[in-house]
Amino acid sequence: MESVMKDFRHAARVLARAPAFAITVVLILAIGIGASTAVFSLVNAALIRPLPFAESDRLVALKEGAPDLGFGLSPFSPPDLLDVQRYQQSFDAIGAYRNVPFELSGSGDAERVVGAKTTANLFPLLGVDPVLGRPFAASEDLPGNDLALISWELWQRRYQGSTNVIGESIQLDRRPYTVIGVMPPSFAFPLRGPTANNQPADVWVPMAFTAQEATERGSRFNHSV
Repeated sequence: MESVMKDFRHAARVLARAPAFAITVVLILAIGIGASTAVFSLVNAALIRPLPFAESDRLVALKEGAPDLGFGLSPFSPPDLLDVQRYQQSFDAIGAYRNVPFELSGSGDAERVVGAKTTANLFPLLGVDPVLGRPFAASEDLPGNDLALISWELWQRRYQGSTNVIGESIQLDRRPYTVIGVMPPSFAFPLRGPTANNQPADVWVPMAFTAQEATERGSRFNHSV
């Protein structure tokens, strides 16, 4: 310890005699430590830390593409997704999601929130249930079923954690939706990372493809799991 303290005092005297050099050293160390921390955070999130869902080792992210034609990997179009769901034989089930922005109103001031459309089977695939209320039913994944799940954070911040929020009507883009559930406090989805559809949502609504969307093969906007 005495030797270490001598080295420390010597280094301090050298740096004190050359303040410009000392500042440069501190900046280099700060940048190096910051870059190393950022890289580790990305590697930890992508490769080391498991996904925060049940049986995460069985989850697979799917995309479509045609490399030979010059089209790289991208999210599924609605009809392609429906075809894969109908004909695939490799997975227990396939769900899909996509981010959508919403103007939320109906209780308090209007605000912009991140939302996500999801197929009804997505939350069961992730092994996550609402802590209050219920998830979407398969029969509700159709146009006209204006239902919503909200995040724990939004529930606490905007609705003060009131259980009366279940059954309450909220306005999303000035259209009424009925709140049917509140997700757990630790739940965040979609996860950050993909190049599209990667913003954790505060509101989830049924995917509910319209007849027009179900035929638009050139529209690539759904991520699948």
